Amino acid sequence: MNKIIIYSAVPISSIWARNFGFDKFDKNNYQLILFDTSLIFFSKDQIDSYYSKNEKLYFQWKHQININSFYELEKHVKNLDQHSIIWIINRGILETKYANTDIEIFNKYNIKYFTGHGFLIPSYSLVITKIYLKPSLKE
Repeated sequence: MNKIIIYSAVPISSIWARNFGFDKFDKNNYQLILFDTSLIFFSKDQIDSYYSKNEKLYFQWKHQININSFYELEKHVKNLDQHSIIWIINRGILETKYANTDIEIFNKYNIKYFTGHGFLIPSYSLVITKIYLKPSLKE
């Protein structure tokens, strides 16, 4: 089974994950793993506060790895095989601070990655994925 690593530096809501079609990947021979690095950039209290506004926002993926440091991110990236692909959905503060610590880790281990800002057009996430991954991805 092919692995797609979803990389996010911010908390993901259940609405966002549903619109992005997370559940459709399993049906297409892809194991979707979420690397949640939001704890590098936000305190647990800040994340809890985000979800407390609406309990239905809370999202926990069945294959989710919560990462607390760049050292820990590197450990997980180092263990990926060469066929893994990282889909960068949100780099959070790294996008505005011009820091590339995460990208440098991906490059160090020759991991393929791409960014598809599907949060702008969530209904097209499978279309974006088809372009990068496999033309026959089922809806």
